[in-house]
Amino acid sequence: MTIQFSCPHCANPMSVDDEFAGRTGPCKSCGQSITIPALGNTFGFQINAGPSPAKSSTPRKKSSLGLFLMLGGIAAVGALLIFGVGMAYLNARATTNRLIASNNLKQLVIAMHNYHDQYDAFPPAVVCDSEGKQLYSGTVLLLPFLQTPQGDLLASMFDLSRAWDDPANIGVSQIPLDLMIDPSAPRTTAAATNYFFVTPDYKRAIPAGMEAPGRVELGTGPEASLRLQDFTDGTSNCYLIVDAIIPNQSWAEPMPLLASELQNGFPPSPHPEFTLVAMADGSVQQIEHSTPAAQIYSAAVFNDGQ
Repeated sequence: MTIQFSCPHCANPMSVDDEFAGRTGPCKSCGQSITIPALGNTFGFQINAGPSPAKSSTPRKKSSLGLFLMLGGIAAVGALLIFGVGMAYLNARATTNRLIASNNLKQLVIAMHNYHDQYDAFPPAVVCDSEGKQLYSGTVLLLPFLQTPQGDLLASMFDLSRAWDDPANIGVSQIPLDLMIDPSAPRTTAAATNYFFVTPDYKRAIPAGMEAPGRVELGTGPEASLRLQDFTDGTSNCYLIVDAIIPNQSWAEPMPLLASELQNGFPPSPHPEFTLVAMADGSVQQIEHSTPAAQIYSAAVFNDGQ
């Protein structure tokens, strides 16, 4: 190994073998006496004792830290992207479900108007026998007017002389009816419905033509078959069907939504910001949850003059 150093008197650079370390002699440049330094002891001399030692591992640690931070950043960006994609998917699904629910209501209200064209009245919300016993919902009467293969099939299987839960009909009643399901609603029973006919509360107790001071005449009860001319408040101002979450077993089960039940607003909705309703004129509307209860109740009563 060589010792490279400079003369402390004239700064002349020199190089000698390490075996001469510690020896004294004249500088070949200035002639002054100098002592060759030992390895590891410069004593003011500049020494190069061979190849540079290995680099510190500190930069490597910095590099590892940088890589870790970079990977963490990539993971964070990836998580944000996944979250964004997930939210976009949920929003798209909510929009699709809303469109399906709106289309279902539209098909139902068209079926009701087709029924009206044939019988000059809408189907009652509830069908009763001669003794007043509730048999099934008015949806059963709409089956042939849905203009779907499923509706035609269920209509051909249902015995109109028996109740929905009679052994003759219970099997049919437990078949899910696609048009009666809002895809946004939780499913507790496969055949349950989310669409309910808005109906008057009680039978007419006062003869036609006589006034009932202090009371609004709501109509003739859930088994009434209302006609378009009965909607004196205007068909565009009156609810016919409401999309809601109300526990039930089947679309065939008698489940009228009485007008009085809307005095405090709508039942729970499958949609977080609004309730879907079909109006008597055939249109479908989104009613915001912020709508005053009095306004909702007024639209549920078809002849209160509002």
